[in-house]
Amino acid sequence: MKHLTTTLGIIVLLLTACSKDSKDPIYVNISAVMAHDGVPISGICWNIVETKSEGLIGGDINPTGWELGGTTDNAGISVIEFYPKKDFDYQYEIYFDYSNMNVPVGNYDIVNGPTSLAHVNHSSTNNFEIRVLPIMPVQINFENINCHDSNDTFKYKKYNLSANNNISQNQIDNWPWLEGPSLNGCVNFIGTAQDRDAGYYVFQWEATRNGITEQDTDTFYVAPSVNNLIEMLW
Repeated sequence: MKHLTTTLGIIVLLLTACSKDSKDPIYVNISAVMAHDGVPISGICWNIVETKSEGLIGGDINPTGWELGGTTDNAGISVIEFYPKKDFDYQYEIYFDYSNMNVPVGNYDIVNGPTSLAHVNHSSTNNFEIRVLPIMPVQINFENINCHDSNDTFKYKKYNLSANNNISQNQIDNWPWLEGPSLNGCVNFIGTAQDRDAGYYVFQWEATRNGITEQDTDTFYVAPSVNNLIEMLW
């Protein structure tokens, strides 16, 4: 009988240990900047929620009631460390709320980083780089100032380097061309202002006149808080 009592005690200890916190913490690093000028963004709210899978695979996933929350500081940073449950039925999700971020008045795009929800990985550091760009009215005018005839063609590609400053020149070269009949011939196309993300753009173009093809690359800056006019003359 004494042997049975000891065995049951060991089983209870093992079951209790399974629900304890892991000795290895989960790390979450958040950084938030205005992508066009590198100014840090404070006030982005985050909230980590613990859930647990119930039953067999595909069963219900329910919140446990454990939560951890905060906001990015004046340097646009949050460094988070917490201890997860050892049992891998417990999962962690991080929610982001941008409604109170400290930015000038206007509209913005989250060009990099979770727009609302992301999964937190148990086994590695979780890095969330949030890059935000203001949305500005941009007007682009196209004019073939060296026109040969109606068979001239023109195509272009543009990429916002501020949205992803890690892109390579090879990736830009493989970006799809934008083209259409409205840019061919002796065109003088005056565009209407459309909302675009601010930032530094690379603009590649290719024009063919009288069987001769020219290519070039230009860069331009879409500035916040102004109406931007970009003229492409070739």
